[in-house]
Amino acid sequence: MDKPVGIIGSGSFGLTLGHLASENSEVLMYTRREEVANSINQDHMLKGYSLKANIKASTDLEYICNQCQLLIPVIPSTEFRNVIKKMAPFLNPQHFLVHGTKGLDYPSFDDLKDRTSLDKKEVHTMSEVISQETGLIRIGCIAGPNLSKEILDNKPAATVIASPFNEVINHAVKVFKSQQFYPFSSNELKGTELVGAFKNIFAIVAGVVEGAEMGKNAFGLLITRAMREMINFLTLLDSSKNPALGTAGLGDLVATSASGDSRNFSFGKKISQGLSLDEIMETQSELAEGVRTLKAAFLLSKKYKINAPITTMLHQVIYEGLDFNRAVGFMMSYPFTEDVDYM
Repeated sequence: MDKPVGIIGSGSFGLTLGHLASENSEVLMYTRREEVANSINQDHMLKGYSLKANIKASTDLEYICNQCQLLIPVIPSTEFRNVIKKMAPFLNPQHFLVHGTKGLDYPSFDDLKDRTSLDKKEVHTMSEVISQETGLIRIGCIAGPNLSKEILDNKPAATVIASPFNEVINHAVKVFKSQQFYPFSSNELKGTELVGAFKNIFAIVAGVVEGAEMGKNAFGLLITRAMREMINFLTLLDSSKNPALGTAGLGDLVATSASGDSRNFSFGKKISQGLSLDEIMETQSELAEGVRTLKAAFLLSKKYKINAPITTMLHQVIYEGLDFNRAVGFMMSYPFTEDVDYM
């Protein structure tokens, strides 16, 4: 590529996307911490992984925005809007922003503690946040079964690059495509973002099922019922249901729900051991995205009377003290009617 690719964020997925982009382009990675930038620039190391010499890092957000045309924000959803606000003064219509954040933007987690419902107008995808804060239109996302450890170990994987604009998709595909990593395309940006966020809820429940040794029959039921529930949320939020049936939806749901490398799956396994949310948070620095999305999904389901038994069950386990064995029993015996009623 003519200009470096800017990776905004140095977490696990930022590292992964930087590694992939370095096959085809120079890479500039933004990190807030000087010691992380020094490790990348001097030792070519991040999180124990060796990096190519064409990956450089900076703590100067303005510098990276000025140097790069394609910017990839990979920021936890809780910080996403703040970071985009900081980037906004340095952006112009020439920039492409293709984010890699699988979460939703809504009133802060603390603000929702005493809420009994949530209006869908208060819930935004990351592309909507970018549009609101910057006015840019050349926006997209990268989503799908992208487990970082497997990609960094050079195992084969695919992804979905979604945008209303083929120009954005084609530009990002050129950056990320390789023999081991294949990007599919989609013009359904909102739906691709939504399935990437909602599948995290069901990955937590999959961790509960696995940790409690309930078997593959229960796992299979969970996946099929999760698909139905995910499509209900897509319909509520005025999105096509097609992304749920593709790589970013079903593909990511299965991969994330069966991998010990998934933070959401690991969170669910800890729930199956009888640990509370507070106890789990004592052992990890960052809230799993699925826990945050769960709160919004539950409040949406209450306001709009969405049929969401898995979401309701998990919310009762995490926030209301329901025993997970009773909860899974409820899921297994829920009075579903037709097997497939969402096509």
